[in-house]
Amino acid sequence: MITKQRTGMISIIFSLFIFNACEDNTNEIPESGTISGKVSFVGTFPEASMGKVQISLHKDWYPKGPPYSVKEITSSDIKNGIYEYEFNQVAFGTYKAVAVDIDNGSGQYNIWGVYGGTARTGFMDADSLVVSVDNYDMDQINIDAIIQ
Repeated sequence: MITKQRTGMISIIFSLFIFNACEDNTNEIPESGTISGKVSFVGTFPEASMGKVQISLHKDWYPKGPPYSVKEITSSDIKNGIYEYEFNQVAFGTYKAVAVDIDNGSGQYNIWGVYGGTARTGFMDADSLVVSVDNYDMDQINIDAIIQ
């Protein structure tokens, strides 16, 4: 009996050693960030034939070139008027806008919403986001998108 107890105790100690050795290193320095949140759509989401609805992350605002990152939004992506998004592996830096718009193929975009921006100002009051080693997980970057 003593041998079985001793063997059991050695197994427990060995298991604790293994579990502690496999613990994640939480002191790792991040190399990129994440920007995520929800888009609340107000109005009727358009049919696909009307254009491509997208959410985009911009280094400049108003854009002077292509966005840093863009994701297409389809009606099947929306649940109860809400679209949840996430931009991963975002390089450290300043981003001037997260915008939701529709590209109708004319080369011009109809902007429905911008993080921190208002339609009254033409969305020129968009909030900038700074992704850094100290601020790498930006969640709750929520946008109201008014479909026009």
